[in-house]
Order: sequence, then C-alpha cells, then structure tokens
Amino acid sequence: MAEKFRGLTERYEKEGWLIPESSVKFGKVLGRGASGVTYIGEYNGKKVAIKAYSVSILKNDAEAVKNEMELMSTLRHPNIVEFCGLCLSSEPLAASLITVFAPHGELGDALYSKGLFRKKG
Repeated sequence: MAEKFRGLTERYEKEGWLIPESSVKFGKVLGRGASGVTYIGEYNGKKVAIKAYSVSILKNDAEAVKNEMELMSTLRHPNIVEFCGLCLSSEPLAASLITVFAPHGELGDALYSKGLFRKKG
C-alpha cells in the first residue's frame, strides 16, 4: 500500500493535511459500510467524522480509496462536508478520511426519509 499512497502522503504532508493518528480522538461508531467504519471523533477541537477504510478495501481497491481522498481534498462548497485531512500508516495498514461532522446525517438518508428518492433493491 505504501507505494500506492506515496504521492498522496508527500502531497498531503506538504499541504498540511496529513494528520497523525495521535491527534485524532475516535468516538462511537456512526455506521458501517462496504468500505469500512465511520466514527464520530474530535480533531483540533472540532467534531469530525472519521471514515476508517477496511484493510480488505485498502489491499484490494486502494485506487478507489486514493481517488476518494483526492476528490474530497479538492472540494470546497457550503453544501459539502469540509475535508480536514487524512491519517495513513503502513504498520498497521490503515487509512482514514477525516471531515467535519455533519450533525444531520447523510444526504442520502435525508432524501430517502422525505420520500424524495427510493432506495434500490
């Protein structure tokens, strides 16, 4: 994995987005999905959401993780959660995307609960 994330690590370190895991407090689990577990947490005095990618995703689909991190780091809009940074480590293998916590939950859940969209399946 180190090779796949080397460019990101160097870029994020230079831009100040590489966050040491010791700077982040993990709280309770908010949800689990195919790509990993999302926790509520704290970073620099802010409530954050921490998306911790599963080891299997990191090993088998590192490119998708890298693409998500790249995309989130470039988006700036009032209606998109703010990217804070990421934690990366090779021993143990771990990657987490950190964004400002959205207290009202995910957009998809809000749209489904209002009947504006239907879930597939």
